[in-house]
Amino acid sequence: MSPAVVVGFILILLGLYSIATTRNLVRVLIALELVTVGAFAALAPLASVNPSLFFYGVLILVMISVSEASILAALIFRTYALTKSTDVSTVTGGREP
Repeated sequence: MSPAVVVGFILILLGLYSIATTRNLVRVLIALELVTVGAFAALAPLASVNPSLFFYGVLILVMISVSEASILAALIFRTYALTKSTDVSTVTGGREP
């Protein structure tokens, strides 16, 4: 197992741990980006083996990363506009307070 894969898995695990333990939406966004960077790092050794597969893997990861970041940013913006907080516990009923 190459060092890039090990670092990628460590970053993915740290990101998942952060998502599981935090209640702040901004920290969740940062943790999701950490998971994405870990996935990029774990995918890096594939570049030397099969460059075309690596290209499609990176393309899919970029699309997923952009979409999840924009959706979570919109969620953070809307939650802050309604509750003046970015804490997950303030979003209880799904309706305006």
